[in-house]
Amino acid sequence: CRDAIIGRMIPSTQKAGERPIGFTLYDAHQSAIRAHMNLVIRPEDLSRDEPSRLNTHQTLGGAWADDFGEGLTQIEISGHTGWRGNKDRDGAAIFTALHTDIFKQWHKLRRERADQGNDPDTIEMIFSDELDGHSDVVAPRQFKLLRHKSRPLLKQYRISMVKLRDNADAAAEPDDPITDAIVNPYGRYAAASIGLQANTAKQTGLADSVNAALGDIKGVSDAVLDTSTGLLQAVLDVGSQAAGVFDATTSPLLYTALQVQKACRNAFWILATPYGVTQNAVYTLMQMSSTFNEAYCTMLNGFNILRQFPDIEDIFGASNCSSTGGGRPLSPFQNDNPFLQMFKSEKSPVSLDSGAIDSLAALNQDVLSVTNYSAIPAHLQAIASGVRLT
Repeated sequence: CRDAIIGRMIPSTQKAGERPIGFTLYDAHQSAIRAHMNLVIRPEDLSRDEPSRLNTHQTLGGAWADDFGEGLTQIEISGHTGWRGNKDRDGAAIFTALHTDIFKQWHKLRRERADQGNDPDTIEMIFSDELDGHSDVVAPRQFKLLRHKSRPLLKQYRISMVKLRDNADAAAEPDDPITDAIVNPYGRYAAASIGLQANTAKQTGLADSVNAALGDIKGVSDAVLDTSTGLLQAVLDVGSQAAGVFDATTSPLLYTALQVQKACRNAFWILATPYGVTQNAVYTLMQMSSTFNEAYCTMLNGFNILRQFPDIEDIFGASNCSSTGGGRPLSPFQNDNPFLQMFKSEKSPVSLDSGAIDSLAALNQDVLSVTNYSAIPAHLQAIASGVRLT
């Protein structure tokens, strides 16, 4: 009985081979491990700081606290990779691999993933501390190399990390549509397309109510709504051909659609402000103003304009030596204006007359500075008649 009691008191093993501490570089997009390393020699120091987002306030009756949950866990380890290392490589080579294959590679892969237009957070660094029972997705704050005269043969490290989440929760974590929309341009375009379709239907659905609120100028409202919804549908049609990217030829369409939505937003907001307008009319006009603002923001955040940088090397042509020695040939633009060839004028998918341009400029200013309410219908009419899809 005594032996059984003693046996239950024996602590669990803490051998490095059975409860290792190490790093894994994981590619969640491809479900592949890019690099893995267990620290053969455990860190000499390991600290894990788990703060609370907590503010306490003293009162006459005691105290109370603003509790915002757990804060960011800070992890710091320091130690060395030894001198002899293991059977595969020496301690200096292990240190280099820890620095290059894990930490340098984490930054490199995330940058490549972002340059490709994908989510860089699919590249994860996992710090596994089986000795203390933790496995976390972390971000490295600092990797420091230390040398000391007391141990001249050893490369020492100090690594600071911040915990992003528990690794065990990564698979069960639901997708965040807001984050996906920010980091994924294709997801952002898809969400914008759905939102713009719904917004177009919403503008059309409010037409009768707005006409009733406007009374004598309801014809102007019908005309500008036709122009607005036509532009929105054109943006959807053109954007669908290149996943929401507008080039130098089609970008005037997106820019004009944005300006029209912004101008109409301001116009209907101003129409709702004069004294004497009924509450029902104000509500309806502000609803319409809100739909224009929603369409404006959806296009602004969901679609992109392609920035093109043409190759201008041919402008310079050859130097005297290279042209006579078989090098770069003479410039094909030596007798012509090169910019007329490089920046060819393409037919824009939208046209605006001078009246529409002036009215857009007048309405796209600070609405608080507009005092001439009677001019708003004329501006809306000019936009409706002066903006044409070609």
